[in-house]
Amino acid sequence: MIMQKIRGLIRNYFSLTHSERRGFILVSLFLSIAIVSKMISDRIVPAESFDYSEVSGILEDLQKGEGIASPVTRRSFFLFDPNSITEEAFDSLDIPDRIKTNILKYRQSGGTFKRAEDLKKIYGMTDSLFALITPCVYFPVKTNEKEYLAREVKSKTGLFLFDPNTASEESLKNLGFSDFAAANLIRYISKGGHIRYKEDLLKIYGVEKDFIDKIYPYITLPVLPEKNEQNPTTDAIELNGADSSSLVAVPWIGPAYASRIQRYRELLGGFYSVEQIHEVYGMTDEIFKRISPYLDVDSQKIKKLKINLAEYPELRAHPYITPRQARLIIDRRSAKGPWKNIEELKPDTIFTVPEYERISHYLVPW
Repeated sequence: MIMQKIRGLIRNYFSLTHSERRGFILVSLFLSIAIVSKMISDRIVPAESFDYSEVSGILEDLQKGEGIASPVTRRSFFLFDPNSITEEAFDSLDIPDRIKTNILKYRQSGGTFKRAEDLKKIYGMTDSLFALITPCVYFPVKTNEKEYLAREVKSKTGLFLFDPNTASEESLKNLGFSDFAAANLIRYISKGGHIRYKEDLLKIYGVEKDFIDKIYPYITLPVLPEKNEQNPTTDAIELNGADSSSLVAVPWIGPAYASRIQRYRELLGGFYSVEQIHEVYGMTDEIFKRISPYLDVDSQKIKKLKINLAEYPELRAHPYITPRQARLIIDRRSAKGPWKNIEELKPDTIFTVPEYERISHYLVPW
C-alpha cells in the first residue's frame, strides 16, 4: 500500500507530458551544440593580432611636428602672365605638366597671348581646365596694375587682392573670412601685430589652412628688408624678457612656438645665446634662420642655480644637467665641503669641457 502511494507521488511529480519531453530534448540539443562549439573554438588558433607599433610611431612623429610646421613647396594657383612666366615659376602652378610644356613651346616658336581666350589654342587645353585657370591669367597694362588686377580677379571669382595689414573687417568678410576670424585679425593688427608672410595668417584664431590655400594667390604684402649683420634692426625681441604677445609678433612664431619658447626659457633660467632657440621642441633650421634676425638676448637676466644650496630635484630639473651629474654635484659637496667656485666643476669628471661651457652660464656657488 505504501509503495503504491510512493509510485503515485513519483508519477505525479516527476513524469513528463509529451510536450515537456519534446522541450527537454530541444534544450538538451542546444546545450550539446553550445558545449561542442566551445570545445572547437578553444582549439582554433586565433589570427595574429594587428601590430599597432607602426601606427603609434607615425602618430608620435605627427605629434612632434605639431604646431608648426616646416615650410613646404607649395603648388597652387596664382596670378601669372602667360607671356612672361618663367619655367621655374610654372613648376609651382598646379596645372598639368603637358599644358605648361605646350605653353612654353608656343612662346618659343614666336607665339604670344593677347587675351586669356588665346590659351584655348594650346594643345590639350580643355574647357574645364581653361575655366579653372582663367581667373589667374593677367596681362600687364600701363594703368595702375594692382587696381586693374584686383578689378579683373574680383569680377571673375569674387576674390580680390588684399593686404591683411590694411584690409577692413568688411572686406575680410567679403573674401570669406568668418566673423570670428575677421574680428581676430583686426584685433591683432590694432594691437601692433603685423603680417609679414602669408603663412603668418595661420597665427590668427579661426583661420584654417584650407582657407589660406584658397586665398593664397590674392594676399599681397609689402616687401620687407631682411635683417642682417650689416643692417641690424632696432626692434629685435629680447628673449629673456619677452611675453607671449611679443614673441607672436615675430614672423613665423605662432602661439605654439611662443609657448614652447617660454616653457624652455623657464626650464633653463633664461637664454645666453639666440642659438639656443635651436633646442626648442619642433624648431627647424629653416624657421630658425627666418626668426633669428628678429631676436636678441640679455644674459644678465638669467636665473642661476646656487650649487651649494640646490637640492637634487632642482638640479635635475635643468635641461643641461643629467640625473647622474646632479647626484655627483651633491655627493662631491657632501664629501669635500662647499664648492668654492664653478671652475672646480671644469676639471672634474662631472662635466666634459663642452658641457661645462654650456652649463657654466647657469651656475654660481652661492
